[in-house]
Amino acid sequence: MRVVAFAIMVVLAVISVSEGNVVLALVFGGVKALLVGLGYMELGRSALPHMIGFIVFICAVTGALVFVTA
Repeated sequence: MRVVAFAIMVVLAVISVSEGNVVLALVFGGVKALLVGLGYMELGRSALPHMIGFIVFICAVTGALVFVTA
């Protein structure tokens, strides 16, 4: 899982740099934060309320940043 998550994060970083769109980069950053939390920090194996809280928090922060930037 960690190798796949790393490969996805590299692809998302390359796409966001090549596109040069700030909103797209923020969304990809949110996706990468979810991948790090669920893959590397192993929140996918934690208690369900912790995992849901993490996902909701990352989505809220990403949404707020996209709203401010757009």
